[in-house]
Amino acid sequence: DDLDTALSLDPKNPAALLLRARLRYGKKDEAAAAADLAAAQKLAPAGSMQSRSVASLYVAIDEPANALPLLDAWIGAHEDDASLGSALNERCWARALANQSLDDALHDCREAIKRDGDRAAYLDSLGMVYLRMGNYAEAIKAYQQALAQSPRVAWSHYGLGLAELHSGQATAGYIELATARSLDKEVDARAAKLGL
Repeated sequence: DDLDTALSLDPKNPAALLLRARLRYGKKDEAAAAADLAAAQKLAPAGSMQSRSVASLYVAIDEPANALPLLDAWIGAHEDDASLGSALNERCWARALANQSLDDALHDCREAIKRDGDRAAYLDSLGMVYLRMGNYAEAIKAYQQALAQSPRVAWSHYGLGLAELHSGQATAGYIELATARSLDKEVDARAAKLGL
C-alpha cells in the first residue's frame, strides 16, 4: 500500500517501481512484477545499477531475453568494474536460459571464471550453456564441480539430471531430478517455461 501511494505521487520513481516489482515477485504475481519492471526499465539510465537490478529481476521471473540488452549496456559501461565477473556470469546465465547466443554465453562464463575463479554460480551457468549446446559430458563436469561447492542448489541438480539422462545415465539422472524437486517444488514448471 505504501508503494502504491508513493507511486501515485511519483509514478516515475524507478526505485519504488523496482521495490514493488520485488515484492510482487515474492508474492508470485509475476505479471504485475513484469509490468513494474517494464516501467522501471524505461526510467533507469542505461548502464546504471538500477538497469542491472531490472535485468536481474527479469531473469528471476523467467524473462531472460528481456534482461540481455540491459546487461549488454551495463557490461559495456563497466569494463573495469570489480563486479564485472558477476555481470558476465549473469549475462551467461540469461543467454543460456533464453537459449540465445550460446557461443557468446560460453565466452561470458569463461571470462567470469577467468576473472573470479571457479565459483559455484559460474559453474552452474557454464553447465546450463553446455546443456543447451548438447555437450552433455562438459555439462556434467561443470554441474558436478558446482555441486561440490554448493550441494543444495536445485538448478544444478536439475541440469545435472538432464545431462545425465541425455548421456544414457538414467538412474543417476532420475536421482538428481528427484533431489532438485525436493529442494524446489517449482523447478519442473520453471524448466518447462524455459523449454528445458
